Amino acid sequence: MGAFYHKRALRVLPPYLIVSVLWTGMKCEGGFGEFFKRVFLLDCFTEGSTTFWFVSLLLVLYLVYPLVHRFLRKHGTWAAAAMLVFSVALAFALRFLTPVLYHNLSFALPRLPVFVCGAWLGKLVYEKKEISRLWLWAAGVVYAACWLVLLYLEFRQRTFDDETALLYMFCPFTVSGVLLGSAFFSRFSLARLRHVLAWFGGYSFEIYLLYEKTATVCKNTVFSVDDSMHVVFYVPVFMMTILLSIALQAVCNYLTRTLLTPKKDGKP
Repeated sequence: MGAFYHKRALRVLPPYLIVSVLWTGMKCEGGFGEFFKRVFLLDCFTEGSTTFWFVSLLLVLYLVYPLVHRFLRKHGTWAAAAMLVFSVALAFALRFLTPVLYHNLSFALPRLPVFVCGAWLGKLVYEKKEISRLWLWAAGVVYAACWLVLLYLEFRQRTFDDETALLYMFCPFTVSGVLLGSAFFSRFSLARLRHVLAWFGGYSFEIYLLYEKTATVCKNTVFSVDDSMHVVFYVPVFMMTILLSIALQAVCNYLTRTLLTPKKDGKP
C-alpha cells in the first residue's frame, strides 16, 4: 500500500504544485492565506472552487482506493453494487439535507459512481476475467442509449436537474465505452494506434492540468476564436498544451530524480 501511495504522489503532486503555484500567483487577489488555501486545495471543499477540482478529488480517491480494492476482492460484485447505490444515495441525501455542502461537493459526487465502477473493473482485470458476449451486447445497448440521452440533454434548454443528470449519465456511458473499447482492441491489434494512445496516456494528467489554463491565457490574445468552428483556436491551443505537458513532465522527472535519488560518497 505504501508503494501505491508513493507512486501516485510522485505522479500527481509535482506537476500539480508547479502549475498551481504559477496559476494561483497570476490569479490570486488575496494575501498569503488565500494563496495557501488555493494551492493546497482547501477552497475546493469549503467554497466549491472548481479551479483544480479534479486534483482534490483524485487525491482523495487515490487515498481510499487500496481499501476499496481490498473490499471488492473480498466481497465481490454485490459489494460493488452496494457501494454504487450508496454513492448515489449519499448525493441525494446531501442535496436535501445540506444544500450548501452539496453545492460545494457537486464537482465530486457525480464522479463517485464512476470511481466505484472503475474499481470493480480493476478487480476483474486483476483476476484476469474475460468479458462475455452478453456483457458486450449489454454494453453496446447502454452505450447507444446514453448517447441518445446525452444528445437530448445537450440540445435542449437545460435546468440544474438536467445538468445533474448529465453528469450522472457519464457513469454508464464511460463504463460501457471502456468495455467496448477493450473488446475492440482485443479483437484488432492496431499496434500503431495503441502506441499513440499509450503515448498520450503517459501525459494525460499534464494535458488535463494545462489545457484549460492554456486556452484561458490564449483566448483572444494569442489565437483568434472568430471562426465558427473555433478550429483556428483549439488546434494550436491543443498543440501548445502537448508541448507544455512534455516540458512539465520532463521538469518533474528531473526534480524527483534529483531530490529523491540518494547521494553516495558525499557526491551529488
